Amino acid sequence: MDDWNYLAARIVGDGSIEVVETDLDIDITSIAGNLSAPPTMSGTITNEIKRLKKDGRPIFEPWNTAILAEADGQLRGGGIYRKPTFNGSEWELDIVGFSGYPQGMMYDGAQYFVEVDPLDIFRHIWTHLQSQPNGNLGVTVDQLKSPVRVGKELEQVQFTAETSPGVSEVVSFEAGPKKLNWYDTTDLGKEIDDYAKSTPFDWREDVAWRGDEVGVHIALGYPTIGTRRSHLTGFVLGTNLATEPSVAQADYVNGLHVLGAGEGRDAVRGYAGVADGRLRRVKVVEDKTKKSKTAANAYAAEVLAATRGQLTIDTLDVYDHPNAPLQGIQLGDEYPIFAEMDWATVDGYVRVVGRADTPGKSDMTTLTVIRSTTP
Repeated sequence: MDDWNYLAARIVGDGSIEVVETDLDIDITSIAGNLSAPPTMSGTITNEIKRLKKDGRPIFEPWNTAILAEADGQLRGGGIYRKPTFNGSEWELDIVGFSGYPQGMMYDGAQYFVEVDPLDIFRHIWTHLQSQPNGNLGVTVDQLKSPVRVGKELEQVQFTAETSPGVSEVVSFEAGPKKLNWYDTTDLGKEIDDYAKSTPFDWREDVAWRGDEVGVHIALGYPTIGTRRSHLTGFVLGTNLATEPSVAQADYVNGLHVLGAGEGRDAVRGYAGVADGRLRRVKVVEDKTKKSKTAANAYAAEVLAATRGQLTIDTLDVYDHPNAPLQGIQLGDEYPIFAEMDWATVDGYVRVVGRADTPGKSDMTTLTVIRSTTP
């Protein structure tokens, strides 16, 4: 069993995260990692612990304290203590990963982007936040580039629209650059989410010791992050799957539209469908990496073939095993899965999009997964 230790650190916004207390007697019940979203930690502290002070100040101060979880000398989780929830004599801890800092934060300035890589905008948001007084967390971001470009030169767009039968109206609006400004951009966390979905790209927060200091890095992946672990046996019911997978029937579709590169009416559009004698049911997906109708059509056919009528899988309870060692599982990775149940057989690949660990139970984890659309 791993030897767990919890530490408290000060966040003062100068780029450092300074440990001020070790061996905290607190109860962390869950450490959850999320793909393209901040990790979280939950637990409780007692009256005795919450009165602890360092240099005359309470150790537990919202948005000024970081809680770190360490096992066998490695950081297994960490984040910012946001606020307590009171439950009798206990405080329930609300801890969000350092990548949760942009949530609810405005853009304090004005910047326009023309033909810019969305990953550069992602980095710009972090640079902007951390350049503000007392705003530097010391977070570093991958320098990965993508071929996607957003924002155009400012232009006035005008067209005639039928607003009601027999009645038309000229519609005019400005189109052009992507904008970040103080009067419209009031939640930079949402901006990051929107760019990650529309580009698309993945990101993942990694926390580790850098010598005696806490290092926080955001890894990027375009269009996805992670590796297919085809050399491993993966997750097998009766071997390292603790219980039958959580399985449901996917929504039925027999047609699929892909919206590719470009915006609005200029977007690349692809389609694939099958005539199967059933009621028409069509789904729409976005993938800005598809820059031609041929590519969009091919992708539509691929996704439709991989998802049409498939069983969906949500969560897996997995034991540590050579089939898929827990220590090596990263968010975004794909693993083989095989589970033969009374009513269905699952055989293919799943992608790990979330992970929830319980300190003290190093032999098991709960994974949030989705079926891979790649054969």
